[in-house]
Amino acid sequence: MSKSNKKSNISNSGNNKKLTINSKDKVHKQESSLAASAAQASDTTMPSHQIKNSASPEYSALIWLDANLDESNEFYHDSLIKLRRIAKIIYTYNLMDKCVDFFSRTKHEKVFMIVSGTLGQEIVPRLHPVPRLAAVYIYCQNRLKHAQWSKKWMKVKGVYTDLTPIYESLKLDMRYYDRNSSEFNFAPTGDILNLKLNQLEPSFMYTRLLKEIILKLKLKLDEQYREDFAKYCREMKSEIFEMIDQPEPESEYLKTIAKFESEYIASNAVWWYSRHTFIYKLVNKILRNQTVRYIIKMSFFIRDLHEQIQLLYNKQCRGYKKEFTVYRGLVVSKNDLEKMNRSALIGFNGFLSTSRCIRIALNFTYGARMEAGETPILFTIEIDPSERMVPFADVERCSDFANEKEVLFSMHAVFRIVENEFDKNKKIQVVTLKPTSEDDPQLTALTNRIRVETQGESEQYQLGVLLIKLGEFRQAEEVFEALQEYVSNEAEKALLYFHLGNIKYNQTEYAEAIEFYKKTIDFYVRNPYVNEHNLASTYNNMGLIYDSKHEYQEAKCNYTKALEIYQRIKSETDPVFATCFNNIGTINYRLKKYSEALENFKKALDFGEANLPENHPHIAACCSNIGMVHECLKEYSQALSFYKRALEIAKRGLPSNHPSIELYEKNLDSLKKKNCK
Repeated sequence: MSKSNKKSNISNSGNNKKLTINSKDKVHKQESSLAASAAQASDTTMPSHQIKNSASPEYSALIWLDANLDESNEFYHDSLIKLRRIAKIIYTYNLMDKCVDFFSRTKHEKVFMIVSGTLGQEIVPRLHPVPRLAAVYIYCQNRLKHAQWSKKWMKVKGVYTDLTPIYESLKLDMRYYDRNSSEFNFAPTGDILNLKLNQLEPSFMYTRLLKEIILKLKLKLDEQYREDFAKYCREMKSEIFEMIDQPEPESEYLKTIAKFESEYIASNAVWWYSRHTFIYKLVNKILRNQTVRYIIKMSFFIRDLHEQIQLLYNKQCRGYKKEFTVYRGLVVSKNDLEKMNRSALIGFNGFLSTSRCIRIALNFTYGARMEAGETPILFTIEIDPSERMVPFADVERCSDFANEKEVLFSMHAVFRIVENEFDKNKKIQVVTLKPTSEDDPQLTALTNRIRVETQGESEQYQLGVLLIKLGEFRQAEEVFEALQEYVSNEAEKALLYFHLGNIKYNQTEYAEAIEFYKKTIDFYVRNPYVNEHNLASTYNNMGLIYDSKHEYQEAKCNYTKALEIYQRIKSETDPVFATCFNNIGTINYRLKKYSEALENFKKALDFGEANLPENHPHIAACCSNIGMVHECLKEYSQALSFYKRALEIAKRGLPSNHPSIELYEKNLDSLKKKNCK
């Protein structure tokens, strides 16, 4: 925000000057600031067969290098057919130099290679250091001979005299690479200003709440969900192919959709997640990126998957007699590695796939492509079955990959880092984790507060309210617009219009916002006892509109109506009064009645500090507004102090990309420049 208009954009109690109340008497504050086909290659002696999809050039690929490969040979032809069911992009070579040249120019993220024993003995030492090379499978006639030299190369997964076990190993390894790409968040030790150890960074807090909402979201019957999802996948094929890391051929993609549509039931969600199809990739992608449209469409599957893991967890835990360890390989930035200090917390944003087999986990780390500043690590997760934690399950019996020895954690598992050391024997950084309790007191405290502020009359509204709190107004609008077809009565419509009005206000589309608010007020005036809370809230937000239009007396009139209703229905200590005083203070600020504005803002801050957590966004907003007044009064040292406090609180209580943080930073920078003059 430029210096010329900064003063007109005062934050409110929700960093928006805005309050919303739902029909369950819960306070919501809007948290933004206004303020594949075959092709031939010309560089090989024999054709290089490639099956690809045009969405991206950087998917995984398989190379088959053997001097005796013969395209006309029936065995070769049949083997390629089987390999194409596993790998979507395949290159075949019979000259080693051509194969080496491929690695110098390819853009594929990961390359898997089947190679004959004789050529393997020469090429493996040359290519082993190449980050793109993920795994090597030696196919030969003399297993004993080639097992000797190959055992010292970690990327060699095995020596085989039959292709059948190569198919199985390749399928497992490629799937493992695809599955092990989840993002994570940290809660570092010794955080500033009394931030407790068990308070994860804000984005993870909101992700935890998103999980709760997803698990409760149920708009239709299961068969309707399934049919809608299948239809959506057909319509959005191109977009989905771009989203996932390795799309399957269109024919296979459509077969998967048809099979899912006709055969899927809730009790086989784990089996579907474990299959080598686009479904598990899409689930992890949308959870990591919080892609709301897809989350709504797949909420039934995400819920079913979680519930099946929970059922297996409840059943299997009774059979565990002692602690055990599972493993997960990953490539991280060195900056992230430095964050992994002892006693820090780490949270994974999707479903977390681990293995009881350490070699499977190491497969990913030893073969992963690494950029500058990245390093491989091995997570060893020590599980005590007697402790309550996020549900996990040994899914070997219900998985499509029974040999993977997979232990699957439900989404958003949190772990404590107890050790972080380099293992000289394994030649890798090993990070030891312990699952945290699901009811960790500090973690629960902040999450509960956010839950109160985003709680709607029905679960489907909670997701939209959460997105508003995150400042994701476009996505929130998509949610509420999508929900219109499910709204059946006037009260529900009034609440829907109310939220859409809030969104339009945040998007500065004031005319549309007023129309939505007028529809809301019309219903509540005709039905005054249905929900006085929402009526007061709508008056408050109408005041915001008139405030933005510089119609200050009209704004004050609406704010006063809101305050009068709250005084009838709320206790004197209710934090809603913090918003009322904050907004009235805003009008006094606009009218340059700075003494009155300062009194209003301080009263709002007092209410907030007495009734809200110390890092609540309302407190940050009040501090920012008090700083604004001091700046106008040329009391720069006081202004600087309040601006700093606002920014520090916002960074602890809001996602890192929230617009309010940018507002506070600009206010602070502007004041510092002014102070230097």
